[in-house]
Amino acid sequence: MSVVQVIKNYVIKMITESEPGYKIMLMDKETTSFVSVVLGMSEVMRQEVYMFERLDQTSSGENMSYLKCLVYVRPTRENIDLLVRELQKPRYGNYYIYFSNVVSKSDVKLLAEADEQEVVREVQELYADYQALSPHLFSLNMPIHSQGKCYKWTW
Repeated sequence: MSVVQVIKNYVIKMITESEPGYKIMLMDKETTSFVSVVLGMSEVMRQEVYMFERLDQTSSGENMSYLKCLVYVRPTRENIDLLVRELQKPRYGNYYIYFSNVVSKSDVKLLAEADEQEVVREVQELYADYQALSPHLFSLNMPIHSQGKCYKWTW
């Protein structure tokens, strides 16, 4: 199977396995890039995805509890902290949280403690922490440091 198809399958799985109805996708900078390369916006919107937002650019704006929120982020400290804040004052009715890699038990515990209104319906790890560039080519988007210089590897 191609690396593009793997990411595409994960995204479609996220969308279709949640409750029916309009959804919002909340992603970080990297996962936004992962998704945009493999799926067109119109293709995702056909699956009842109403809106896309970046986790690091959300405000405590309008309450849209009639929407389900699909969260697809990397399990970084910054993203966990942003998710904790989001769950403390949830703007959406239900949250389905998908991490692009392994998340620690302590981070899951932090999220559980922040979810006082019990809006989180699912937490999963998808193991898709790369940018699919073509069927057999991907990038980890990680800088490589060597003798003071910084390089990016693409596989």
